[in-house]
Amino acid sequence: MLRIFYDGECPFCSRYVKMLRLSKTGQVQLVDLRKDEAARAELEELGFELDEGMVVEDGGRRYAGSDAVAYLAPLSTPSDALNRINRAAFSKPSVARILYPLLRSGRWLVLFLMNRRMIEDGIDPSLARREIFATFFGLFSVFHFFNYAFEYQRFPPSWDMILVLGAALLMFFRPSSARVLFALMLVSTISTIVQAPSHSNHTIVRSAALLATGCRSSWRWPATTAYR
Repeated sequence: MLRIFYDGECPFCSRYVKMLRLSKTGQVQLVDLRKDEAARAELEELGFELDEGMVVEDGGRRYAGSDAVAYLAPLSTPSDALNRINRAAFSKPSVARILYPLLRSGRWLVLFLMNRRMIEDGIDPSLARREIFATFFGLFSVFHFFNYAFEYQRFPPSWDMILVLGAALLMFFRPSSARVLFALMLVSTISTIVQAPSHSNHTIVRSAALLATGCRSSWRWPATTAYR
């Protein structure tokens, strides 16, 4: 019996697990962690951080987060476009680890916009807001790099843009790290100074707004997580 533990109050999560077509038809049990308190308590006792991602159990072994998605992907049948995309994108664990922070931040963003609480009662909502900001700041910075490289014919890229791209990619691997976010903010600010004033006024405004938002968020982060 394969069991998938997921967040039933997250529309994204619910739609994903219900549309997923697995080769183990009839042997899959979907467990809503919002309703099954016993399952939630058991997983928390085992050390699973349920707001970090879904959990999959099969044959006595459990997989969480990106490992859970990577485990399910090869079991997907090519029945529709969603399953084909899921199988192609997440079958390799290394790719799943890169892409999963985007999915997790998307879930947190949906819960935030819908004013719904996290699964774990004691979790600090500011941690979710921090990772949402960091992940999408990193994503925007990647787009910013390629926009300058191709739209403005700045290829090969300048050293400052290489630093921006490097910090942005690192952000995907460590979206909860305050140090990585600070590094991305710092190199973005340096890049703004290097480009000023002729290249792009909107870049100056963008960097100033992001720097102010990031500093405000960083100042309010709990001391226990400020240096992760």
